[in-house]
Amino acid sequence: MDNKVILISTMDEMEQTFAKIIEKLSKNPPKPIERKMLSRQQAAKFCRMSYHTFGVHVRSGRFIERGMGRKKFFYEDELIMAISSQK
Repeated sequence: MDNKVILISTMDEMEQTFAKIIEKLSKNPPKPIERKMLSRQQAAKFCRMSYHTFGVHVRSGRFIERGMGRKKFFYEDELIMAISSQK
């Protein structure tokens, strides 16, 4: 689905267009995307596998563990991507 558009415009028209876009974004800035964080136990349950099996997949690199020290977590969207890409 390639939707290609070629715009021919003057520099003044482009500046006015970008100024309008910047003004709209400054009035209503986009909301940041909140990523759901899961503990290892929650992530294993989410992936419908045992805690041990999930740990094997983490060590193999299939699932990416985030955080430092004892504060480790997994992003739900990354788990979904990893599961869907392996099927």
